[in-house]
Amino acid sequence: MLCYNLTPPNISSNDMISALEVLGQKTFNGNGKDFQFRIVCENSVDFSKWSSEQLMHIYRIVQEAFQNIQKHAHASEVTVFFKSHHIDGLKIIISDDGIGMSEKLLNQINNGIFDKIEKLHFGLRNIVERAQLLGGKVSFRAEEECGTQITVVLDK
Repeated sequence: MLCYNLTPPNISSNDMISALEVLGQKTFNGNGKDFQFRIVCENSVDFSKWSSEQLMHIYRIVQEAFQNIQKHAHASEVTVFFKSHHIDGLKIIISDDGIGMSEKLLNQINNGIFDKIEKLHFGLRNIVERAQLLGGKVSFRAEEECGTQITVVLDK
């Protein structure tokens, strides 16, 4: 898995969803428990509007979310939803049914206060920074014991 994470497949607009499905299967299946994983993509989503570099950032955002869910959430279900946003934009909603986050941590992350967080959360910071590189923004919603939802909005 480490080699796969370091050198993911070449991502093109035609195979973005299948590449993420493979990543999800490698991340979540085989951990010895019943796990539901799905990717939903609206027909109106057009990945061809994004460069290969931008597609790699999108892939890495989802990859980082998967790794955080696998390590910390204790989830049994993950859904990734791709939706068109405005004319050329993209909305990605990643949700799980895990243990969620504390309100304090959630507020710090949503306000971009990474330097005052007790534990280093490089993965969450990475998601935010990659979205910003794409001209987008990220919001996190969570309730303890009720899961987490990450919403990434990218405008072209």
